[in-house]
Amino acid sequence: MNTERRRYHRVPFDNPAELRHAGGESRCELMDLCLGGALLASCGDGPGPGTEVELLIRLDQDQVCDIRMSGLVVHREDGHLGIRCTALDLDSVAQLRRLVELNLGDAELLERDFEALVGDV
Repeated sequence: MNTERRRYHRVPFDNPAELRHAGGESRCELMDLCLGGALLASCGDGPGPGTEVELLIRLDQDQVCDIRMSGLVVHREDGHLGIRCTALDLDSVAQLRRLVELNLGDAELLERDFEALVGDV
Protein backbone atom coordinates (compact mmCIF):
# COMPACT_ATOMS: atom_id res chain seq x y z
CA MET A 1 0.00 0.00 0.00
CA ASN A 2 1.44 3.39 -1.02
CA THR A 3 1.19 5.98 1.78
CA GLU A 4 2.82 8.78 -0.24
CA ARG A 5 0.67 11.92 0.08
CA ARG A 6 2.87 14.42 -1.75
CA ARG A 7 1.32 16.14 -4.76
CA TYR A 8 4.59 17.61 -6.03
CA HIS A 9 7.91 16.05 -7.02
CA ARG A 10 10.70 17.08 -4.67
CA VAL A 11 14.20 17.77 -5.90
CA PRO A 12 17.26 17.70 -3.64
CA PHE A 13 18.71 21.17 -3.36
CA ASP A 14 21.49 21.93 -0.90
CA ASN A 15 21.56 25.71 -0.49
CA PRO A 16 21.57 28.24 2.35
CA ALA A 17 18.26 29.98 3.01
CA GLU A 18 16.79 32.53 5.37
CA LEU A 19 13.57 31.92 7.27
CA ARG A 20 11.66 34.92 8.61
CA HIS A 21 8.85 34.63 11.14
CA ALA A 22 7.20 36.66 13.89
CA GLY A 23 9.85 35.47 16.36
CA GLY A 24 12.76 36.65 14.21
CA GLU A 25 15.02 35.25 11.51
CA SER A 26 16.89 31.97 11.17
CA ARG A 27 19.64 30.90 8.81
CA CYS A 28 18.83 27.44 7.49
CA GLU A 29 20.04 24.85 5.01
CA LEU A 30 17.63 23.98 2.24
CA MET A 31 17.42 20.17 1.86
CA ASP A 32 14.88 19.84 -0.91
CA LEU A 33 12.38 21.93 -2.79
CA CYS A 34 9.21 21.55 -4.82
CA LEU A 35 6.44 23.76 -6.17
CA GLY A 36 4.45 23.08 -3.00
CA GLY A 37 7.07 23.75 -0.34
CA ALA A 38 10.49 23.03 1.08
CA LEU A 39 12.36 20.95 3.63
CA LEU A 40 14.90 22.80 5.78
CA ALA A 41 17.61 21.77 8.25
CA SER A 42 19.71 23.60 10.82
CA CYS A 43 17.12 26.23 11.70
CA GLY A 44 18.17 26.39 15.34
CA ASP A 45 15.24 27.30 17.57
CA GLY A 46 13.10 28.17 14.56
CA PRO A 47 9.31 28.27 14.56
CA GLY A 48 6.99 25.37 15.31
CA PRO A 49 4.09 23.89 13.36
CA GLY A 50 1.33 26.32 12.42
CA THR A 51 3.67 29.32 12.21
CA GLU A 52 3.46 31.58 9.15
CA VAL A 53 6.90 32.13 7.63
CA GLU A 54 8.69 33.69 4.69
CA LEU A 55 11.47 31.65 3.06
CA LEU A 56 14.15 33.54 1.13
CA ILE A 57 16.37 31.57 -1.24
CA ARG A 58 19.36 33.11 -2.98
CA LEU A 59 20.59 31.12 -5.94
CA ASP A 60 23.88 33.01 -6.29
CA GLN A 61 26.24 34.89 -4.01
CA ASP A 62 24.87 38.43 -4.47
CA GLN A 63 22.26 39.94 -2.17
CA VAL A 64 19.34 39.48 -4.56
CA CYS A 65 16.57 37.19 -3.32
CA ASP A 66 15.72 34.86 -6.20
CA ILE A 67 12.82 32.95 -4.61
CA ARG A 68 10.54 34.43 -1.95
CA MET A 69 8.01 31.93 -0.62
CA SER A 70 5.32 32.62 1.96
CA GLY A 71 4.43 29.46 3.81
CA LEU A 72 3.26 27.61 6.85
CA VAL A 73 5.38 25.31 9.02
CA VAL A 74 3.68 21.92 8.76
CA HIS A 75 6.13 19.81 10.74
CA ARG A 76 9.28 20.05 12.83
CA GLU A 77 11.13 16.86 13.70
CA ASP A 78 14.66 15.49 13.94
CA GLY A 79 16.20 18.89 13.17
CA HIS A 80 14.14 19.34 9.99
CA LEU A 81 11.41 21.85 9.25
CA GLY A 82 8.72 21.25 6.60
CA ILE A 83 7.22 24.32 4.92
CA ARG A 84 4.04 24.27 2.82
CA CYS A 85 3.98 27.08 0.26
CA THR A 86 0.99 29.42 0.57
CA ALA A 87 2.08 32.19 -1.84
CA LEU A 88 4.73 33.03 -4.43
CA ASP A 89 5.20 36.18 -6.51
CA LEU A 90 5.44 35.76 -10.29
CA ASP A 91 9.23 36.11 -10.42
CA SER A 92 9.61 33.47 -7.72
CA VAL A 93 7.24 31.11 -9.55
CA ALA A 94 9.33 31.45 -12.72
CA GLN A 95 12.62 30.86 -10.85
CA LEU A 96 11.23 27.91 -8.88
CA ARG A 97 9.66 26.33 -11.94
CA ARG A 98 12.96 26.57 -13.85
CA LEU A 99 14.93 25.17 -10.92
CA VAL A 100 12.59 22.20 -10.51
CA GLU A 101 12.54 21.62 -14.28
CA LEU A 102 16.34 21.48 -14.46
CA ASN A 103 16.54 19.05 -11.55
CA LEU A 104 13.59 16.82 -12.49
CA GLY A 105 14.74 16.33 -16.06
CA ASP A 106 11.18 15.50 -17.15
CA ALA A 107 9.00 18.28 -18.57
CA GLU A 108 5.87 16.13 -18.27
CA LEU A 109 6.33 15.63 -14.51
CA LEU A 110 6.91 19.35 -14.09
CA GLU A 111 3.75 20.16 -16.05
CA ARG A 112 1.72 17.88 -13.76
CA ASP A 113 3.20 19.60 -10.70
CA PHE A 114 2.49 23.03 -12.14
CA GLU A 115 -1.13 22.10 -12.93
CA ALA A 116 -1.55 20.88 -9.33
CA LEU A 117 -0.10 24.18 -8.07
CA VAL A 118 -2.48 26.25 -10.22
CA GLY A 119 -5.38 24.05 -9.07
CA ASP A 120 -4.56 24.85 -5.43
CA VAL A 121 -4.95 28.60 -6.01
